Amino acid sequence: MNSERHLDRQSDESASTWLRRRFAGSPRSLWFTNLTLLVAAVIWVFADPRLHQILSRGGSLASHWNEWPIAGMLVLCLLAALLLVWLLLGLWLGTSQFRQLRSLIVIISLISLWLGYAMNCQSIAWHGRRVRVSPYVATVEKLCTPLEQQWPQIDGTIQGIGPFMAYPIGRPTTLILLTPPTVTEDGPSISAIERSSDGAIRFELSDLDGRDWLEWHPQSLPSSHIGGLGEEREMTRFSSLSDNWFLVRYRDPDGGAS
Repeated sequence: MNSERHLDRQSDESASTWLRRRFAGSPRSLWFTNLTLLVAAVIWVFADPRLHQILSRGGSLASHWNEWPIAGMLVLCLLAALLLVWLLLGLWLGTSQFRQLRSLIVIISLISLWLGYAMNCQSIAWHGRRVRVSPYVATVEKLCTPLEQQWPQIDGTIQGIGPFMAYPIGRPTTLILLTPPTVTEDGPSISAIERSSDGAIRFELSDLDGRDWLEWHPQSLPSSHIGGLGEEREMTRFSSLSDNWFLVRYRDPDGGAS
């Protein structure tokens, strides 16, 4: 019996010794690795248009795990979570450097930063979208100028825009483009153009199913409205790009994210 207890005690001591060896040294490398993962996650969401398109559909990241940008992001976040768990365990099992008050403050700060990232992921993606769309304004402005001077009243063709159908007949407010022009070589195309009663002209960007529009508002700011085809558009956010030009997002009628 005594020999069994002795073996159990040795086993416990061996496990404890092994764990303590794992937490030997300084936790600084873990701090900086976790912070690096956070910075990488922020940059990824900000810069990757594919990730932005997936996030804009709504739902949780896990619901899109089979799409590789989301899978990569989930792996990155999982690694960061494991590092945080390792640091928390270090408060109990680690050397004095792991158990200092400074270490606790750093861990709390990292957790707070990750929570802030999770809560503001959509906003980070939106600002990335704004930066990518800003260069399109100069091109779209050239298309807007002749429309501002003379809005078409019948079907026809406009240089730079191509053939279109004017709707509704008689007093058209919407131009349905038959061969949508691309804004830039690597940018989205323009699916439709609308004009409102206050003189605002809207250009539908094709890459998010009509939810994002480049809009020129000479007298007002963007707002929710009834679209040219009679659909209700609820604005969820907008950003100013230059004088009177705005990037505007409307809620997906099927319940997508904002």
